[in-house]
Amino acid sequence: MLLYKFGAHGSRVALTQDKTGSNLPEDGRPWKPLGSRRVDTSDGSLRIGADPARIIAVVEKEGFFVFPTSK
Repeated sequence: MLLYKFGAHGSRVALTQDKTGSNLPEDGRPWKPLGSRRVDTSDGSLRIGADPARIIAVVEKEGFFVFPTSK
């Protein structure tokens, strides 16, 4: 699944299928585009510290996946 990556203040990162990020939560705005990435469950590896199957399931249900990261 191709997802667009956005960052926000406080090291927050979000992934969404919405290229504009307009569906991301108000909490965290402004979201800044950080490119795109493909999330795939076929290799079973973790992506940014999260299970790819979980990322995809949450995106399909809620429209986006948000999680904290460390710098």
